Amino acid sequence: MCPLLLFFAGATDKAEQAEFAKTNAAVVDALQRYAAWLKSDLLPRSNGDFRWGVTAHSAMLANQEMVDTPLDKLLAIGMEDLHKNQAAFAEVAKEIDPNKTPEQELADLATIHPAPKDLLNTFHQTFDSLQAFIREHHIITLPAQTQPTLEETPLFMR
Repeated sequence: MCPLLLFFAGATDKAEQAEFAKTNAAVVDALQRYAAWLKSDLLPRSNGDFRWGVTAHSAMLANQEMVDTPLDKLLAIGMEDLHKNQAAFAEVAKEIDPNKTPEQELADLATIHPAPKDLLNTFHQTFDSLQAFIREHHIITLPAQTQPTLEETPLFMR
């Protein structure tokens, strides 16, 4: 089911329900017409390559990100960083358990991740204990006793 429909499933106001139904129908209609246009008009006259290529991608990086480093150099930098991070992870994994591979350690870490329904509560507990540790050990002065606001992402935005 569409996340937006789930979001409005609990709406009880008849005017809001009617407005949503009207707006949703218009959006669905517009998307269906757009899909039909893509198939009937754009697709038949599309014969180019969808890939950007080196020239277009380099231009985009220069214009939007002010990055003029050649793509092969960027790839080399990225691969070097990836290998450095993989080596660091392997070292830490070996410290945790020398008899396990880094992949096994990563799988073990996944098992201790809180369930989605427990995530917010786990965050608040962790945050409370971190604040207490920082205050007890006088690491830094925290500006307030309050926690940042943390809320679930609305269903329609997930």
